[in-house]
Amino acid sequence: MEDDRNHKHHVHNPYYPFSGAAEWTLAKFLAENLTQAQVNRFLKLHWVLSLIMFVTMLLIMINCCSSVKMQNRPSHQPSSC
Repeated sequence: MEDDRNHKHHVHNPYYPFSGAAEWTLAKFLAENLTQAQVNRFLKLHWVLSLIMFVTMLLIMINCCSSVKMQNRPSHQPSSC
Protein backbone atom coordinates (compact mmCIF):
# COMPACT_ATOMS: atom_id res chain seq x y z
CA MET A 1 0.00 0.00 0.00
CA GLU A 2 3.03 2.28 0.33
CA ASP A 3 3.07 2.77 -3.45
CA ASP A 4 -0.57 3.84 -3.43
CA ARG A 5 -0.71 7.58 -4.19
CA ASN A 6 -3.59 7.86 -1.72
CA HIS A 7 -1.76 6.08 1.08
CA LYS A 8 -1.66 9.26 3.19
CA HIS A 9 -5.46 9.38 3.10
CA HIS A 10 -5.85 5.69 3.96
CA VAL A 11 -3.68 6.15 7.05
CA HIS A 12 -6.30 8.48 8.54
CA ASN A 13 -9.39 6.97 6.89
CA PRO A 14 -9.37 3.33 5.79
CA TYR A 15 -12.57 3.97 3.80
CA TYR A 16 -11.03 6.72 1.66
CA PRO A 17 -12.27 8.12 -0.73
CA PHE A 18 -15.46 7.64 1.26
CA SER A 19 -15.96 9.64 4.45
CA GLY A 20 -16.38 6.57 6.60
CA ALA A 21 -17.99 3.18 7.10
CA ALA A 22 -21.56 4.41 6.59
CA GLU A 23 -20.80 6.01 3.23
CA TRP A 24 -18.77 2.95 2.18
CA THR A 25 -21.68 0.65 3.11
CA LEU A 26 -24.12 2.73 1.07
CA ALA A 27 -21.79 2.77 -1.95
CA LYS A 28 -21.24 -0.99 -1.68
CA PHE A 29 -24.99 -1.60 -1.47
CA LEU A 30 -25.67 0.61 -4.50
CA ALA A 31 -22.90 -1.04 -6.55
CA GLU A 32 -24.04 -4.57 -5.68
CA ASN A 33 -27.77 -4.05 -6.13
CA LEU A 34 -28.35 -1.36 -8.75
CA THR A 35 -27.29 -0.77 -12.31
CA GLN A 36 -25.16 2.29 -13.07
CA ALA A 37 -28.22 4.03 -14.53
CA GLN A 38 -30.17 3.36 -11.32
CA VAL A 39 -27.28 4.64 -9.17
CA ASN A 40 -27.14 7.80 -11.31
CA ARG A 41 -30.89 8.34 -10.83
CA PHE A 42 -30.51 7.80 -7.07
CA LEU A 43 -27.69 10.34 -6.86
CA LYS A 44 -29.85 12.90 -8.68
CA LEU A 45 -32.70 12.65 -6.16
CA HIS A 46 -33.41 15.99 -4.51
CA TRP A 47 -32.93 14.44 -1.05
CA VAL A 48 -29.51 13.09 -1.94
CA LEU A 49 -28.41 16.37 -3.55
CA SER A 50 -29.61 18.31 -0.49
CA LEU A 51 -27.75 15.96 1.82
CA ILE A 52 -24.56 16.29 -0.22
CA MET A 53 -24.84 20.09 -0.17
CA PHE A 54 -25.50 20.10 3.59
CA VAL A 55 -22.51 17.88 4.35
CA THR A 56 -20.30 19.94 2.04
CA MET A 57 -21.29 23.15 3.81
CA LEU A 58 -20.62 21.56 7.20
CA LEU A 59 -17.17 20.46 6.10
CA ILE A 60 -16.40 23.95 4.78
CA MET A 61 -17.54 25.49 8.07
CA ILE A 62 -15.48 23.03 10.11
CA ASN A 63 -12.45 23.72 7.95
CA CYS A 64 -12.89 27.48 8.28
CA CYS A 65 -13.35 27.26 12.05
CA SER A 66 -10.25 25.10 12.34
CA SER A 67 -8.27 27.63 10.31
CA VAL A 68 -9.43 30.52 12.48
CA LYS A 69 -8.70 28.51 15.63
CA MET A 70 -5.17 27.78 14.40
CA GLN A 71 -4.56 31.45 13.55
CA ASN A 72 -5.78 32.65 16.95
CA ARG A 73 -3.85 30.09 19.00
CA PRO A 74 -0.86 31.55 20.85
CA SER A 75 2.31 30.07 19.44
CA HIS A 76 3.73 29.15 22.86
CA GLN A 77 0.84 26.86 23.87
CA PRO A 78 0.67 23.24 22.73
CA SER A 79 -2.29 22.14 20.68
CA SER A 80 -5.19 20.57 22.57
CA CYS A 81 -6.35 18.60 19.51
